Amino acid sequence: MTDPVVPHIPRWRRLVRAAGRLAALYVATALMLLVAVVALMDGVIPTFSELLELWIPLSVAFLIAFLLLAIARRAGFVGFWVILLGLWVLILRDVPHAGLAKGFLAWTVLALPLYAMGMIGAPSTSRLLRIASMGIAIIWFCLLVAAFAVARNGSVIWVAFPFVLCVYEIIRVWKATGQISAASGL
Repeated sequence: MTDPVVPHIPRWRRLVRAAGRLAALYVATALMLLVAVVALMDGVIPTFSELLELWIPLSVAFLIAFLLLAIARRAGFVGFWVILLGLWVLILRDVPHAGLAKGFLAWTVLALPLYAMGMIGAPSTSRLLRIASMGIAIIWFCLLVAAFAVARNGSVIWVAFPFVLCVYEIIRVWKATGQISAASGL
């Protein structure tokens, strides 16, 4: 019995396919979140055209980050969190005080799928980091509930959270991918 001949696929093509699969997973998850938030908020979050205005400038950065994620998990995740941190700074700069809840919800639509991908793709081996990640998820959920509750009134309770989350995730992913690489001998 002979082994079937498997055609050699160039590395660059495998990387592009992997980046495409990751991007498709991310976009599908973000769109599902967007639909859920729009349904729950009755039009309070950004419209589709407002999100397109946001996505057009970010698309090149996200494309680079997905390619990095396919090539080097650590660099890709760090790149994404840096992009999302920059996005939060832009939201804080451009959104009036009364619209911060709306901005936080829009930022969450983009950040939550990445957080989930990071938990699956770069799991922490440290018990302390796993507990901290669960605590952050609980705090995030509470802030989302608050954002839904006061979205029309405005509040600043969630201004610091994206900064804390981005820095935490960069550190966590850096440690987790370092531990994975060390364990596999890479």
